[in-house]
Amino acid sequence: MIEAACHDAPPLGGLTEHPAVDAPRAGPEAQGRGTLRARRIARRRSAVLLKPVLDMSFDLRAPGCVLLALVAAVAELGCSFKLDAVQGDPGECSAGFASCAGGATRCETDLRTTSAHCGACSHSCLGGACTDGRCQTALLGGATGRPYGIALDSEFVYFIDNTGGTVNKVAKSGDPTSPLVLASGQIGVNLVAAEAELDGAVFFTLGGPDGGVSKVNKTPGPVTVVASVPDAWEIALDQTDVYFTAVGGLYRVPKTGGAPTRLATLSDNPGSVAIDGDTVYFNDKEAGTVNRLPKDGSSTVAEVLANLQAMPDGIAVDQSNVYWTCYGGEAVARCSKQDASDRQTLASDQSRPNGIAADGAFVYYTAHDSGTVSRVSMTGGEPLLLARCDTPLRVALDESYTYFTASGRLNNAPGVFRVPK
Repeated sequence: MIEAACHDAPPLGGLTEHPAVDAPRAGPEAQGRGTLRARRIARRRSAVLLKPVLDMSFDLRAPGCVLLALVAAVAELGCSFKLDAVQGDPGECSAGFASCAGGATRCETDLRTTSAHCGACSHSCLGGACTDGRCQTALLGGATGRPYGIALDSEFVYFIDNTGGTVNKVAKSGDPTSPLVLASGQIGVNLVAAEAELDGAVFFTLGGPDGGVSKVNKTPGPVTVVASVPDAWEIALDQTDVYFTAVGGLYRVPKTGGAPTRLATLSDNPGSVAIDGDTVYFNDKEAGTVNRLPKDGSSTVAEVLANLQAMPDGIAVDQSNVYWTCYGGEAVARCSKQDASDRQTLASDQSRPNGIAADGAFVYYTAHDSGTVSRVSMTGGEPLLLARCDTPLRVALDESYTYFTASGRLNNAPGVFRVPK
């Protein structure tokens, strides 16, 4: 960006109206002095006339002849100008480059190949390669069928193989052999949630008429039924309870098992569930609503945070906002926890967005049909493509990586994957 300024030009009223009258008429020396004075006055007049043009910024993408003319005019008129680079703004650079270093250096970073600035300034591949603006995606563990739900603890990734009917465990660093099967024969298994403790339990939902919530220890062991509710779907945990959606309702049940409490009535096509300290957030895909309720059941009337949403599917929360994907509306949206009318579409034209997670700075989501995993700032802007794969589904985060399941309907093998955030 060129910034030019003419600060010392006199006001127009201070110029001689006809400078030639002031020039002495006798002798070549006097005529020379008169010509020089006339040029100086004309230059000042030009500075005044051009000052509104020069006291502004010019886009470096303007045609070269225009920029050269402007620079020449600035120099001729004795005005000042400077070159200013905006850090991280690729709009002023050739495609694929950006000014990530800041300062006087411009467009020095190749976003297509630079590991520390892959696809965007400061997006690091954590030492891995950057190719075509994307960090390397690692397959952590394969699946025999359709992997779907995913959960994490400090060391392991837990995921569902829906077709194979298994609950699986794999190290975050990957397993050179195969995932460890924690539970098998779980017909209709859908989503999974894991306790933080390494010696804790993994909870999962089961669809069908004999569905509900079950759990298994993180080391292989017997499966325990926690709640029997037909067609259970999404699941979330706190320290004491399990929250889950099922056809017709949102439920809470103690981790130790027992009779589930219906917190809210939902349609036959419920969505996902998320929790924070004292609130449970949930979608209703058929009704097109995003809702919340107190976790303790003190109110059975849900507060509708957003309505007229096209099949709201995944849901996530952070300290400030609620985020969701609109599977039918091809969008990712958010609203403020404090003021639900403070609502924003963060990303549009996303082909069947599905899973979603948030870390307080960015929102991460999968797009089922386009085969993409992306992130977008919690305030909106241009999404950054993180990975491409066949049919990505659910997503989870830790401090450094984005983990996701993909069913591999087309070319890639199904499994659970990892890519730097």
